[in-house]
Amino acid sequence: MAERTGLAKANLSQHLNVLKARGLVHCEKCGTFCHYRLTSPKVLETCQIVRGLILEQMELTTQQRAELVQLPQKDSA
Repeated sequence: MAERTGLAKANLSQHLNVLKARGLVHCEKCGTFCHYRLTSPKVLETCQIVRGLILEQMELTTQQRAELVQLPQKDSA
């Protein structure tokens, strides 16, 4: 997971521990490894909804910036 996300292992471990403490993921230890899984499909659904909202907001922000660039400049005379 660290390689796929680009996060440091320690940082990823902290994030997973928070998710585990909140009951969003379940951890099964297998030797020195931990296998994580979501506790409910609703966790993934929620993530997808939030991702969509963030992408929509980013698109709006990009459009607003483009519109500002197109506004005529006031003369300072």
